[in-house]
Amino acid sequence: MATRKLALELLAEHPSLSSGELARAGRVSRQAAHRQLRRLVGEGALVREGGGRGARYLPPRQRAELRFSTADADAPGVYRALSSALPALGLVRGPARELLEHALIELADNAITHAASAELRVLVELGPTRVDVEVEDAGVGVFESVRRALRLASSLEALLALAKGPVACDPARHRGESLWFVAKTARRFELEANSLSLWLDEGGQSGFGVAKARPGTRARASVGLDTKQRVRDALEAVTLDHAFARTKLALRLFSVGSRLTSRAEARRVLSGLERLSEVGMDFSGVEWVSQSFADEVFRVWASAHPETRLYPTQMNDDVAFVVRRALMPPVR
Repeated sequence: MATRKLALELLAEHPSLSSGELARAGRVSRQAAHRQLRRLVGEGALVREGGGRGARYLPPRQRAELRFSTADADAPGVYRALSSALPALGLVRGPARELLEHALIELADNAITHAASAELRVLVELGPTRVDVEVEDAGVGVFESVRRALRLASSLEALLALAKGPVACDPARHRGESLWFVAKTARRFELEANSLSLWLDEGGQSGFGVAKARPGTRARASVGLDTKQRVRDALEAVTLDHAFARTKLALRLFSVGSRLTSRAEARRVLSGLERLSEVGMDFSGVEWVSQSFADEVFRVWASAHPETRLYPTQMNDDVAFVVRRALMPPVR
C-alpha cells in the first residue's frame, strides 16, 4: 500500500513514472514496483505507454470543459478558470506550458473579440504526450467573417486566403495574426466553420475539406508535452512580407463523399482553388469516382487554370484507373 501511495504522490508532481523511478524512490525492488504499477493500470488509475524497460505509467487522459459569456469574459480569466478546473495542468511545464497558455489565451481572445457570439465553450484535454485546447463559439464563422471583410465570392475563397497567411478583418484594430501565430506554435492546428475545415501541422503540411455544418467556429490546437519550441522562436521565424505566403494545400476529397459522381460536385470542390499554385487531391477513403468527375477536375478545370497544378494522391486502383483516363490526351 505504501508503494501505491508513493506512485500516486510522484505522479502528482511529474507527468509520468517508470518502474525504476518508483523502485528507487520507494527503496523497493524493480519487480515490486512493476507489480504495483500494473495493478494500478488494471484498476484504471494509470495507463501504460511503451514497453519493456522503457515503459512509462501516467494518469489517463483528463479533461475540463467550461462555458463563458462573452459579455463579461476575458482571455486571461478563461485561462485561470481552466487551470483551476483541471489542476493536472500544473504538471505541464517549460516550453509546453508557455505554448499552452499562449494558445488558450489567443484563441479565447479571438473568439471573444471577433466571433459575435454570446457564449464561448472552452475544452482542455491533457493526455500522455500532448495537451489539446479547443475553443468554440456560435458566431457567424471565421471563414464567413473573412469573406465579408474581403468581399470574396465564397467561404472557400476565405479559407484559402487564411491558409496563405494572416488576414485582418479590421486592420485598424488588429493585424490578423493571432490565429496564425497559434498555428505556428502548435503541433497541429484545426479550424472548422461554415461547413469547411482547415488544418496545419508543425511539419509544414496543410489541408482542407468539408466539415459538419455547425454554427460559429471551432478552433483546436495541440501542443506536444516534449516540445522544445518557445513562443518567441515561432514568432521570430515569421516575417510578415514573405514567411506567411502559403501556396500549396492538400484537399481531402473523402470529406466531400466516398463516391464522387458528377461534374457539379467537381465544380463545387474546385471553386476558388485558382488562388493556389499547387493542390494535392487526396483520394484516401474515396471508393470510386465517375469519369465525369475526373474529367471535370483533371482536364476541363486544369486546362482552364494552367497556373494551378493539380496532382492526385492516395488513390485506390479503381480511382486511379479513372483518373489516368482523364489525364490521357484525347484520341484524334
